[in-house]
Amino acid sequence: ADAFRSAIKLEANRASTWWLLAYAYRQAGDFDRGWDAAAAALPLLTSEDPQAGAIREEVGRVGLALTIEAIQAGYTAPPAADLAENALREGHGTRTLASFVVLSDLLAWQGRKADALEPLVDALLQSPSFEEAQGRLKNLATPTQLSRAWDRVRVAHPGNAFVLWTLGAAQ
Repeated sequence: ADAFRSAIKLEANRASTWWLLAYAYRQAGDFDRGWDAAAAALPLLTSEDPQAGAIREEVGRVGLALTIEAIQAGYTAPPAADLAENALREGHGTRTLASFVVLSDLLAWQGRKADALEPLVDALLQSPSFEEAQGRLKNLATPTQLSRAWDRVRVAHPGNAFVLWTLGAAQ
């Protein structure tokens, strides 16, 4: 993190510099400092930034870490949860596949299980073979919800052999 703090002094107006600092703090388990760095990146972020999706994902990951920490300690979700959710939902078209899972996890940790399903379905609509989203969906969804979700994916990808096999409709 020391190297990134030095870089901040040189390039404090770049979202990517703050993103890397947030990542370093999160990896070190310092979620409060990670959040400060992630929150500093957001106002600097532009849609033209080639790392916009990854930066939003990191904001979500740090917000998720703070949310898990608070809920495990018996508290409600921190304000970072709302900001992280907004960051993960924004930037349509620049979102990483992993950010859909991070958003789902963030919502699930807040007890918003029904809301947590939609980002997973969105990820599968983009990439039906995305295993992390598949696994989370199986864990969160009831059998009926799971069937409906995969049916939506089948409609979007009618000839996809993986989707047909998953639904048991492969020939």
